[in-house]
Amino acid sequence: RARERLRANLVRRGVDLSGAGLTAPVPASLMTSTVQAATLTAAGRATLTGILSARAIALSKAVLGGMSMTTLKTTWTVFLALGALVVGPGLFLRQGLAAKRLPTSPPLSQAVASLESPKAETPAGSATKDDTKKSVYDPSPVSRRWWAIMNLVEKNQLEPCSRSDMIMAGATALLNAAKVPPPADLERRAAAIENAEQLATLLAAIWPRTGDGPDAKWETALFEGLFKKIPGEPQLLTADYARVANQLSSNRYVGIGVQLAINNDEHLPQIVNAFRGGAARKAGAVSGDLLIEVEGKSTHQVEMKQIVDWLRGEEGSSVTIVVRKPGAAQSRTYRLTRAVIPFDTLLGYRRGSDDSWTYRIDPATAVGYVWVNSLRASTLHELRKLENRLQAEGCRALVLDFRMSVGQGVLHHAALVADGLLDGGLMWRVRDAHGDVQEFRADRECLCRDWPLAVLVDKNCAERAQGAVIAALQDNGRVIVVGEPTKCDGGVNSVVPLPESGEALVLRTARMERAIKDKSWPVQPDHLVPLTDAQREAVLTWLRHKEQAELPAGTEDRPPEDPQLHKAVELLQAALEAKAAKGKP
Repeated sequence: RARERLRANLVRRGVDLSGAGLTAPVPASLMTSTVQAATLTAAGRATLTGILSARAIALSKAVLGGMSMTTLKTTWTVFLALGALVVGPGLFLRQGLAAKRLPTSPPLSQAVASLESPKAETPAGSATKDDTKKSVYDPSPVSRRWWAIMNLVEKNQLEPCSRSDMIMAGATALLNAAKVPPPADLERRAAAIENAEQLATLLAAIWPRTGDGPDAKWETALFEGLFKKIPGEPQLLTADYARVANQLSSNRYVGIGVQLAINNDEHLPQIVNAFRGGAARKAGAVSGDLLIEVEGKSTHQVEMKQIVDWLRGEEGSSVTIVVRKPGAAQSRTYRLTRAVIPFDTLLGYRRGSDDSWTYRIDPATAVGYVWVNSLRASTLHELRKLENRLQAEGCRALVLDFRMSVGQGVLHHAALVADGLLDGGLMWRVRDAHGDVQEFRADRECLCRDWPLAVLVDKNCAERAQGAVIAALQDNGRVIVVGEPTKCDGGVNSVVPLPESGEALVLRTARMERAIKDKSWPVQPDHLVPLTDAQREAVLTWLRHKEQAELPAGTEDRPPEDPQLHKAVELLQAALEAKAAKGKP
């Protein structure tokens, strides 16, 4: 992928490469280490490239936690069969849909439960009656983890709190969860701690000796209390979560391409969506089918997490599923090969034939429409291909709809998209925790050059990568922003690995500064156009349906009443008329 990206950049700058110019073989060891480094960055170092979506993290935790699905009307979704990875933002299912629908699981429960501290074993024959009820607690694993987290926070966090404050926050949360009053000298002891061994001594002294629950319960409370104290909504990711986030972000989902929810009437998983290009859809599985067997094992009343475990696997491996229509007796068997299923991040105005889209809003106008469903590594490439399609349809102006846009927001992906739409200029600056400033500038490539552009935003837009793109385009006078004030705060989150454990922290490591210095966050629209609750729900439903391979039964592909889109079209038509009046083509 690195070679291909380099090749594309060089060709764009006029350097002609032969087919072998960038095809040197890569040793397996180098490939492995490079992928690991790209996923989590150099050990102990923050990166300024990540703007990891909080909703995407919540998705991965919810899915990895094996949460039970209750009904098709409950819009919990799961993307299935992610190679050898534990399912996560993408279970792999479609992160775009899932991130909007999955509830947030307790922030640390799964991460902590997977690393429950070991109990010291009692020698055979020496256990007393009391010993059989309680085990000796070894605080070392938790204290080392706690100390490592605080080290990374102090080194990388944009606005770190003091170590003594972090110790107090974790210890107090632990004791509150156990309903144990804190020692009178807790604050003094916390302030005096200088290393992990001293922290382990304190932890052993305050650890609840109730014997009524696993250690993971108290570890969860401790780390939740710690993270609440740290600014910027930090998150703890297991190695599985980090790998999953990277796979979705790079649009390299591996699986059979289905989205599931539990059908409560038959207590079976049901396909909510069979994605375009997925193995299941190609074989003949459709939305509404019940998944009744995986590799000969019945899925009746089986937890979703277990079904996911059966379905996931390596790219190129096979899995056999059996499906049937609800209430039907006849079933269908498919042998599927797991494969990469890239998801479209740019969707059109109306559905066309053969899974295609039409982009022109009205045949009487030259205004096109694109919904930016998410920002990923492939979005700029899709935009390049789309430019030709828009021109072929007669479009000369474009609405970019960022409402309900989600994704594994990565600042690099945002920079690619903003760069692709700008004819040079400063996009934004990034100031890190040490005061160092990095400028992000666009080059002279400009897609849809000389086209009037409008961007639609809503009050629920909190994705920082999307906010970066919108701000860069607005600050450079490239777009007219229509809608409601966003919630993008300009923060930059980075994935920082924890030493040895394979886990990682998502920390607020930097802040974006807008290209125009007197403009602040969040992004404000140039034209304020609010929606009523009924209008908002209708628009969101219309957008959600675009993600489905087929419209739900009884649903028409009819755009709803949308004052924001109407205003954007009105402004673009006026801009086209003004250009024509000046004699421009």
